[in-house]
Amino acid sequence: MKTASPARLHPLAQKPSNRAWALAFGIFTVLSLPSEAAALKPAQIGLQSDKNIYHDGWIDFNKNGRKDVFEDPSKEIEQRISDLLSQMNVDEKGTICLL
Repeated sequence: MKTASPARLHPLAQKPSNRAWALAFGIFTVLSLPSEAAALKPAQIGLQSDKNIYHDGWIDFNKNGRKDVFEDPSKEIEQRISDLLSQMNVDEKGTICLL
């Protein structure tokens, strides 16, 4: 005797996966944030500086307020690399080797 196969549930009626729960939680979290949260200043959320790093023609990546050689797009790439490496510590250089 042939048994009837169980009826397939509609995808929305099935048990939600962990991914679905995570997505729902993320959407809920974003929607529940107060609107003024988007206007928080970097210092208010624990960042070191709220300086503007974007300047005309260059970006102050290390936030020191001056255009270093590695931040100057008009310089030769070899000069920029050499300057950046001279400013990095051993741990930073080692991390690059692992990439």
